[in-house]
Amino acid sequence: MNREYHRWYSERLGRTYLAGLNCPERLAALRRMDIVLVIGNRDPFLDNNRYLSRLLWEKGVRHDLHEWDGRAHQGYHWRRMAPLYV
Repeated sequence: MNREYHRWYSERLGRTYLAGLNCPERLAALRRMDIVLVIGNRDPFLDNNRYLSRLLWEKGVRHDLHEWDGRAHQGYHWRRMAPLYV
């Protein structure tokens, strides 16, 4: 899958589902979750993660967004991240 597809998919998901989500029960369920977004500052999905983070804050969903140095959307970084966030 290419970068444009990922951008389209993430933005569409945010606009069509999360941005329009107003169900009190579903929002309450999201607010009970421990959500951690981790992304590299040179990762092709960085803007999508920042967009998702912004939508979550707008919906009152607490979460963490961690930006690692470099392109962290790779196995090497995932192995380093897993013990920290899982």
